[in-house]
Amino acid sequence: MKLRILLFIGIVSFALSCKKTETQVITGNQPAIDSTIDNVLRDNFIHKAYLAVIGRTPTDLEKIGARTVIDKNSCTAQSREDLLNILFAAPDYKENIFNIDNAGLLSSYSGDVINYYIIYYTNLVKDTTNPNYYMYLHEIERLYLLKATARNFFNDSIDLVEVHKRMTYNILYENLNGGIYNWTNTVFPYFIKRKPTQAEMSNSYLFIAGMEGKMLLKTGHSTDDMVNIFFSSDEYYEGQVRILFLRHLFREPTASELQQLSDSYKKDHNYIKLQKSIFLSNDFLGKK
Repeated sequence: MKLRILLFIGIVSFALSCKKTETQVITGNQPAIDSTIDNVLRDNFIHKAYLAVIGRTPTDLEKIGARTVIDKNSCTAQSREDLLNILFAAPDYKENIFNIDNAGLLSSYSGDVINYYIIYYTNLVKDTTNPNYYMYLHEIERLYLLKATARNFFNDSIDLVEVHKRMTYNILYENLNGGIYNWTNTVFPYFIKRKPTQAEMSNSYLFIAGMEGKMLLKTGHSTDDMVNIFFSSDEYYEGQVRILFLRHLFREPTASELQQLSDSYKKDHNYIKLQKSIFLSNDFLGKK
């Protein structure tokens, strides 16, 4: 009898232990927002914005000020643009932009180097019977433009497109890169990220010789024409967009991004507007 009772109790206990339990769902119970991730995102944006716009990381005091700006509207696009506007207005901004291309194109030339060349060619034009007299005058003209480039850019007299033109069309650049006949072979990779075709190289020789040549769908008859054609071409403006995407987003722009942004930049030459379109993106913020 006892054995039966113990067996019955065991069966009941086993059945109770195997009983299915139901999970009760409490509606409206949302997980708390992880403010740590949000703060990291904001601090990373400030760090990247300083590096991208003025070429250095922010000081501790600048970080505090920047957080005040972007926290005002919870790091919205508007608050981020407010911070970018402050950075774009800083003197360091144009100096950073200028120094990047000065280093990349002219090995960070100094005014003393330009003055040396000016003095050299000025002495040569004292002899008006020299068969190269007008060529030397042209060199002097280009050198004075190069000498004034930084000042003109900083006071908004010229835009970045003109800076690029002056930095590549002068005797310093030619001497650094194997002469004027190598001009096309150096500006194409730097600005549009590809080598010139053989036809483009051949036509550049025609331009330099004062003969009719064709490049990037346009025709010209001189070296001046060649330079102007290059810096007014669609590929040049597309190259500027691609460079910013690769430098700051580490990817190529999509076809629609490339067309929209390059068309806009070609139309208005507004480099800050072009940069803003990239720096205000979710990609740059680090938010997918």
